[in-house]
Amino acid sequence: MDTERQTAVSSIKLKKKQIINLSILIAIIALLVAIYLHAYMGTFSRYIADDYCTAADVKTYGFIQAILNRYSTWDGRYTFSFIIYLFGLLGPKFAAILPTISITAWLAAAFYFFKQIAKRIFDKPGNLLVMLVTSLFAFLTIYTVPQVADDFYWLTGVTTYLFSTIFEFFLLGFVINFLPEMEKRPLSKKVLFSLAFFFLAFIGSGFSEVSTALHVAIFGFLLLLGIVNKIIKKTSHAQVVYLGILFLGASLGFVFMAVSPGNAVRISTMKSWSIHPGIVELFKNSLLESIKYSKKWLFNYSDIIWPVGILSALAGVFIPSLSAVRWNIDNQNEKKQALVYVVCLFILVYASYIPTTWMGYKVPEDRILIMTTTILSVGLVSCAFLVGFALRQSLNINEGKSNIPSLFLAILCLYFAASIPLAYAHHFYLEYNADQKDYAQNWDRANAQILDDIKNGQEYIVADNVPNDIMDNERIYPDPTFWTNQCAAKYYQVKEIKSR
Repeated sequence: MDTERQTAVSSIKLKKKQIINLSILIAIIALLVAIYLHAYMGTFSRYIADDYCTAADVKTYGFIQAILNRYSTWDGRYTFSFIIYLFGLLGPKFAAILPTISITAWLAAAFYFFKQIAKRIFDKPGNLLVMLVTSLFAFLTIYTVPQVADDFYWLTGVTTYLFSTIFEFFLLGFVINFLPEMEKRPLSKKVLFSLAFFFLAFIGSGFSEVSTALHVAIFGFLLLLGIVNKIIKKTSHAQVVYLGILFLGASLGFVFMAVSPGNAVRISTMKSWSIHPGIVELFKNSLLESIKYSKKWLFNYSDIIWPVGILSALAGVFIPSLSAVRWNIDNQNEKKQALVYVVCLFILVYASYIPTTWMGYKVPEDRILIMTTTILSVGLVSCAFLVGFALRQSLNINEGKSNIPSLFLAILCLYFAASIPLAYAHHFYLEYNADQKDYAQNWDRANAQILDDIKNGQEYIVADNVPNDIMDNERIYPDPTFWTNQCAAKYYQVKEIKSR
């Protein structure tokens, strides 16, 4: 009888686990459908604005010389320059492919990051759990970022802003994964990892001014925490050394970007409106604007934020795979770690505003706010999950005693999947799909006509007008002296180009 009873209990537990895993899987699929809608919308992307300039540079000067020219005549974004000119070699069709590649890489890097954090908290964090957290984060970010098209569709915007986020997720995951075990590795591996840490941190400082400020701030905080831990807990100095190497790489990258001769040229074009504030005004305005945006984000997108937060918290409470844990929220040390994590997130939100405030922006351009939105989304999803996990431990919830928690989460996941991600995706599709498709068709026709005119020997091109797409960026205008027109003329290798 005991054997039969144990078999029956095991069968019930298995069915419960299957039900909840299936429900979570359905929620993940719904979230991914909503996320990859933007990959589909990105297939209608074409060259626009700065895309013409970078493609023209690489066509005119070649890959290496174009990178060197940009560093000496425009800005110091060395990692960005390498990638954007590499994309320039791939031609205009790549602009339609990049959104799918970058969104996939973004999800993979975020998954890797969250997986490494989960491994520090749980003995065996399931991939389904990590994928749920990753998908919730990605859905929340992509549907609350102020300018989704610039950050996820536009070739130059993706390379500047989204790629820096992808790289930061990867690097932080890499550090979290390998840093704790560094003392046990042989000397040759320590040297190899030290070089890798330095090189990767240096690369991470080369995307944009905002991402570089965040990059240096992140590794500065980690180094500071490492020093504090060494002093208070008398821990080994090894982690401090490796964190110092990371901070050094990030800082030297910042210096390399800052001393670029091209910065003076670029700043000179902004003199009419860019006025650098004083130190006190810089920090005060950055603080005020970061608070304003955080408040605006929380209230304007509450219909997305609350469901995502609640589901994240309940996942921390009820998912059965969390029974084997390393982290005890009742432990005072781990409470302090959680508090430090939250404080660091707030400081990073603040730090994300400093570069744009210094450049004279009263409010940053919407496309730049993907950095701030990413930090807020990571903070909300992870903090909500940890709150749920803390509630689980404090209430001593045991999945084996009741079916109610599993069924409750299963019902919530199914409701969320049906009502939130798919509804937002459907609304976005209906609002923008037709316009995006028309834009791509009009651009393709205009481009074909331009190429035909060039083939027939014309050097003064009058192209069909292509109305703006969702990005509303600069395009080829009737004025041939406009900067986009000049870049397009250089790209098509003609003397002049304008639209009708």
